[in-house]
Amino acid sequence: MFLALFSTLSGCDDKTNDSAASDDTSTPPPVMPTHWEPLPSMANPRNGLGCAAIGEDVYAIAGYGFASDPFRRDLEVLSGGKWTTKTEMSTARDYFVTAPRSDGSFVVIGGFSKGLVNQLLRYDPAGDAWDSVGLVANRVSVSGGSISGDRAVVTGGSYNWDDPVTDTEIIDLESGESTPGAPAPDPFVYAASATIGDKVYVVGGTTNVFKLGTMDELRVYDAASDAWTQLTPFPGGAIDGHAMVALHDHLFVIGGYADSANALSTVWDYEVATDTWTEADALPNPVADACAVAVGDTIVVVGGTRVPGEPIAEAVAYVP
Repeated sequence: MFLALFSTLSGCDDKTNDSAASDDTSTPPPVMPTHWEPLPSMANPRNGLGCAAIGEDVYAIAGYGFASDPFRRDLEVLSGGKWTTKTEMSTARDYFVTAPRSDGSFVVIGGFSKGLVNQLLRYDPAGDAWDSVGLVANRVSVSGGSISGDRAVVTGGSYNWDDPVTDTEIIDLESGESTPGAPAPDPFVYAASATIGDKVYVVGGTTNVFKLGTMDELRVYDAASDAWTQLTPFPGGAIDGHAMVALHDHLFVIGGYADSANALSTVWDYEVATDTWTEADALPNPVADACAVAVGDTIVVVGGTRVPGEPIAEAVAYVP
């Protein structure tokens, strides 16, 4: 089943037919997922990890493990229906931003380890090697993602584990240089984010590092105009520990925590064009603090936790 699923992913193509680009009536609607399928589990259970999709391969990056060995540097890749271990990251991290570059590499920004970390670490799959592309002021539980021109936006988070911030930065993923952007409307941590074009969408989170979700806001930062806009709030109520991923101009909010420490199995679909939310197919099992990426027409969710302090290694796919 797993190989068949990844054979299906290999045939997915997210490109629009150029010959039909000028005629909207001839462009078929995007293929959207309809049900969940199990995938092989990672070798090492982790939550607060990052994910990157490079071609048809899904990378699971670092995160937080069991109390006996919590600070993880693991890098595993799901390719051809099986997980393979790659070169570990030089510094353990969790709750960071992962930003793919156009050359097929990705950059890890922010996060927490045994202390604050400020290196921008780049992984090159071709050479299975890590290097540094610069330094930024470190933030934990930061939100953001890649935009055009091999840049990334990072926003929110906390510098000192006490006070969330509204700071927004645009980072050049080649030089490591950072320029300030317009501040977010409110300070936040533990939000989820996804990018479409030059826009970064941020949903949920909390205004206090030591409290569960207190926010249901959906807001978007447009790097082209350097401006924030408030959109229709998340209908599931205040939330944190959730994942968000963009697929075909839709945003999917997956799992998370609500008003207790129990994980959620809910999935919500936000359509950007209409600024509307609908409830999608629920996860097979509740999960929080997982990561999620889009591969073709499919969403892959990796790791996370169901009970605080007990990370999982499971992976599932939301497939057409």
